[in-house]
Amino acid sequence: MMKKWISFFVILILLLNIIPGFSDAAFEKGYPTSGYKISPPSYMQTLEVDVTGKAEARPKVVWVQSDTDEWSATFQNQIITTTTVGKGWDAVPKSKQTTEKLDMTVYAPSSMLDDTGNPYMKQYIRNLGIEEMEWKREDSYEPVGTQPDYKKGEKTANITVITGSDQKYTDKIQYSTRPDRQPKFTAHYWIYMNVTFKGTIVEKKQIRVLESAALKVNETKDMIAQVRTLEYSMSDWNDKWVNVTTASETKWESSDPSVATIDAKGKVTAKKTGKTTISAEWKKGPYQLKSTAIITVGDEPNPCLVDPNAPGCGDGGSVDCSNPDPGQSMSGEDLYPNVSAVIKADSRGNERFNVLDGIPTTESLYGNVWTKDYLSKFEYQQMVGKCTFEVNVTVMPPPSDPSEPAPAPGADSEEGGEESGTTVQVTVEKDYSYWTIQDIKVYQIKESPLWNYAFDGGGIRIQPSGYNAPYYSTAQAAGYEPSSVPEDITVNFDADPQAAAESAVYVNVSNDTFTFYNQTLMSGSTTSSHGSTPRPIPIAPMTGDNVLYSPNNVIPMSKTNKANEPSSGTIFYEQVNGSDTMNFAIYGINPVTVHTPVVIYPGVSDDKAHNQKTNPALNRSAIILERLFMVQMPNSGQHANYLGYGNRNYLKYIGSKQIRFPFDVYNEMKTKFYPKNTWIEVEKSQESFTFYLPVWVDEGFYDVEFRTIAHNAPAGATHETNANLNLSHHIAYATVPVDAIGRVYDFHVTDIADYNWGATSSTINA
Repeated sequence: MMKKWISFFVILILLLNIIPGFSDAAFEKGYPTSGYKISPPSYMQTLEVDVTGKAEARPKVVWVQSDTDEWSATFQNQIITTTTVGKGWDAVPKSKQTTEKLDMTVYAPSSMLDDTGNPYMKQYIRNLGIEEMEWKREDSYEPVGTQPDYKKGEKTANITVITGSDQKYTDKIQYSTRPDRQPKFTAHYWIYMNVTFKGTIVEKKQIRVLESAALKVNETKDMIAQVRTLEYSMSDWNDKWVNVTTASETKWESSDPSVATIDAKGKVTAKKTGKTTISAEWKKGPYQLKSTAIITVGDEPNPCLVDPNAPGCGDGGSVDCSNPDPGQSMSGEDLYPNVSAVIKADSRGNERFNVLDGIPTTESLYGNVWTKDYLSKFEYQQMVGKCTFEVNVTVMPPPSDPSEPAPAPGADSEEGGEESGTTVQVTVEKDYSYWTIQDIKVYQIKESPLWNYAFDGGGIRIQPSGYNAPYYSTAQAAGYEPSSVPEDITVNFDADPQAAAESAVYVNVSNDTFTFYNQTLMSGSTTSSHGSTPRPIPIAPMTGDNVLYSPNNVIPMSKTNKANEPSSGTIFYEQVNGSDTMNFAIYGINPVTVHTPVVIYPGVSDDKAHNQKTNPALNRSAIILERLFMVQMPNSGQHANYLGYGNRNYLKYIGSKQIRFPFDVYNEMKTKFYPKNTWIEVEKSQESFTFYLPVWVDEGFYDVEFRTIAHNAPAGATHETNANLNLSHHIAYATVPVDAIGRVYDFHVTDIADYNWGATSSTINA
């Protein structure tokens, strides 16, 4: 029994080694019958197959709770905030609408199918994009719009939804504890969508015939046909040729069976002298590959060279051309944009602030991006071959020798035949070559978003302006065409028939055509023998200053002071004459500090004229009961010594100016009463204000408080003396010491009971 099994395996191994096979690993269920494109029949063909797949996409909106009753969610470096509903463990973000641009291809299935059901791995699928999208309704979100915002073929989609307290969170996780010992959470809301994806896979096949040879009459040779495959998941061919010589898909043929025949197994048998083209055509599924080899048979003398007048000689010439094979290739790519960007204060070249130090709200920023005008990739392939011409050339006899007698009338035809010359057949080989376009991709600038806290909405999108977008055109014009063989080539007896034949025949060729910015990089003009060498796509220049430039981006008043807020950006390119896109992060963009300055250097009038104190208080302004007094709140003053700050007027940035007296006062006209310790709002553009001090105010030392509040101050803002040099403060604060003093007036002595006082009074009155 054991011997039988051993014999069986030996036979099986022998059969596997003998029977030729061809593996179509990517098409286990057969080639697709629709949804594909294939290049024209040749020695090499490219097959592009459409593939599709469906998946449930589940991105999520994540709200993060802060130490205050605020939640935030981040989208492309843009921060969206909302308030809290509930407290403690029950706290959730208040429902709010958000929009996020997502790369949906990250949710594509791990494999996709063609129309026959063959699977393909996602990482090797080209031009992967969205075919269809729809909401999948769940309690965790409320969709905005009947379907997500997408375009067929694009990778990204804008997902606009409402999440928060009116929806049911998918997950809620405590990640920390607040200073008040209350928990802090992240709330996760999953967005469910059904997405259909579409892409292509690319497979290539090549065939070759081994090999051209010279045989003797009756000699045989086994020709070999081989096919190799560049599968969709392979990056190079790896020289994995498969023998298809005897495969049922292979058909052998001889262009001249009288010279040599070939059977179905690829065996050539030489019959007579001459040349013939042996071709192998391999057909399977959508493929139709064909390659050739030349068999030269030369065992016996050519009868036409022995006797040019023999039957069948001198009847004209022929031409036979080999199929073109790949020669040298030319390729290149320029896919790195060398992008950079800045965010600075307007105006460019005359910036009013240094954003590294600080720029106030309501001032404006510009964004400027520099990148390459375009990105490109190209691949050219030279095709080479040979045309063999069999040319009949008539060599005229030399002139007659005058010393010899003239031939008698009716002399024999042998000499008379020489009168018309001798025809010889000359073999001329002409190499030819031309260039084809294998791949061209050019990408133009689409837009460049820049993100920074200081921008309204957290970012800006810069569209190109005055941009000379790249454009190009191609045409498939490549090919070769041999000339016809002249039938009347005659040379003198002392001339070279080979040279005459070579000058009489030729091969015309033409390249594919490629023009870029109206500049011809590959010429399709007809030339002899060899097409002109094409030129690469030029390296792109950098954009000018104004192509990606966005000035006058006002910083909203809602932005509180923050230091060194980071910047980020992306440059987006889109394919010219295609749907592919490319994007690159922009690194090294400068940060921006938002610092809205305010100052307060106040004063209170010193009523010296009515101060009846014999020793007035030092460094205190005297204010007199039942009299008017004036306060000064100038809008100018010294701030930090930064560009745009310094000693200047800061009215533009004032949201509120206020005074607080520790005693009761009236306005100048005594029409409005202000109780003590009340912050009094005053007109911020005005710098002097008059108040009335009522009689019932207790005399004594007081400090009057002043503050100037920046228009971007948040609730609970803190202050700094005279100027908010530290940007954590949004209020400039100061105090002025005063001395509230009564006075004596309209004093009359009407009677004196004390004699001594009377004498004194008389002296005084005198």
